[in-house]
Amino acid sequence: MTFIGTNSTVSPFGAMFASSTGEVYGSLNTGGFYQFNLINGQRTLISSSPASNSNDGAHCVTAPIAFSADLYTTTTDGVSTYAPGTSVTYTVVVGNNGPFGVQGATVSVPVPAGIPAANITYTAVGAGGATSAVTGTQTGAVNDLANLPLNGTVTYTVTVNIPVTYTGNLTNTVSVTSPPNSTDPITANNTATDTNVQSVCYNPVTNTAAGIDTRLGITLQKNSSVGTGNWPFTRKSAHMAIESNTQGFVVTRLATANLSDITTPQEGMMVFDTTAKCLKIYSDGVWRCFSVPSCP
Repeated sequence: MTFIGTNSTVSPFGAMFASSTGEVYGSLNTGGFYQFNLINGQRTLISSSPASNSNDGAHCVTAPIAFSADLYTTTTDGVSTYAPGTSVTYTVVVGNNGPFGVQGATVSVPVPAGIPAANITYTAVGAGGATSAVTGTQTGAVNDLANLPLNGTVTYTVTVNIPVTYTGNLTNTVSVTSPPNSTDPITANNTATDTNVQSVCYNPVTNTAAGIDTRLGITLQKNSSVGTGNWPFTRKSAHMAIESNTQGFVVTRLATANLSDITTPQEGMMVFDTTAKCLKIYSDGVWRCFSVPSCP
């Protein structure tokens, strides 16, 4: 006989059950029906049950013991665009709507195409009695076995460092799969995706001509052109030139949720989005991040 796990201080399990598919269950005398992990001895609450001092689990089970549990998952990074060379953080939630608990649900978050596995880190935190096999900070794809009692959740925080050369849509996909001894009545919520499009881009200028003179300018620099009367004419093709080596230029700053406060935005209008952390240009009826040095 090999002992697994550690001694428990809870009330005795008066009845034990074995399924033909290999799972082992126990009914706690004080109430509660649990499944046991046969590797580490960890128990997961499958269902509540009345207290009993006369449990009887000696009968042999010749058929699988199966339970129904509606598992679900969601994923979001809170934004709809990305910029190469930056990072995004996804909040991935896996949970159980019941009616029964689940031990050993498979959670998968693959590495997005074109992203090196080393560019991804993640952690996991359980709530409501749920547990994860993930410890500390891990790297690469998420491949986890989660124990999910009724209304339990595991939250994964996944950070993706996007290469500077990355192009196309960035898609994060997560799926949760029931173990063999559990049936899921609703499978439509077992998979979730979050897709970000690349930020609005700009192309290098193709006009090599010098351009027209800039007629209006403000400068805080000691510029030789100012003394000769050539400044700001030396700065070409602008409505106004502003120069300084000690001051910054501040544009209107708004959170994403407050962009709608601009009731009549105009094509080409510019603000800094303090939520998305990017300069945004109003283009084709949408506020778009303006940060990518080349078009995909």
